[in-house]
Amino acid sequence: MEALQALVLARRGEVDCLLRIEMANAADVDKARDRVQEALAFDDELCELAASRGVIKGKLFQALLEELRATGASHAQLDNSCKKFGGFGVAKEFKLNLAEWASLTMKADALRNLVRIKVADDNDLQTARSGLVLCYEFFLGLGQLTELRGPQADEYELLRELDGMTC
Repeated sequence: MEALQALVLARRGEVDCLLRIEMANAADVDKARDRVQEALAFDDELCELAASRGVIKGKLFQALLEELRATGASHAQLDNSCKKFGGFGVAKEFKLNLAEWASLTMKADALRNLVRIKVADDNDLQTARSGLVLCYEFFLGLGQLTELRGPQADEYELLRELDGMTC
């Protein structure tokens, strides 16, 4: 249990540095966990898609970023809806229909809005994945530690307790 607690404490700072989500309540903790898992699943999807299309994952991701720029995405936020997607020509280049392209573009936007690092090419995607894996380990450890505390234990309360130990 001490080793698990040490892992969670060590990863906590990394999670705070990487994620744009502040974990100020139990709902935020759940949201952060879910978004990390979604981002990792998106990275897996990009890998599979790039491999099946015979392209580099970074090239596919850069095309998605170009689509976001074309629809008006700013550096950190996307204020426009997906109604303006116009990259059907690019989607066809990757043998995707417009719905698949729009879905991937929204997932790319979610990733870049989740992490505090620039994500633009293969190296950035690899760095982001490494950070997201650390976050995943944090949430996994937090869940396991909470289970060890018993059925009445609460993840957010445990996190607050652990945060108090780092001060």
